[in-house]
Amino acid sequence: MGMRERAHSVGGALNAGPRPEGGFEVTNALPLHPLAPEEDVATR
Repeated sequence: MGMRERAHSVGGALNAGPRPEGGFEVTNALPLHPLAPEEDVATR
């Protein structure tokens, strides 16, 4: 499982890609209260 899939599994989001000024950027947003295993990410 990759970083993006791990973030999505708890209801978060991850973006990664090259920066216009050079280099690479990874940003991650995670909820304070992760989803329970039976919750659907699409319902949030």
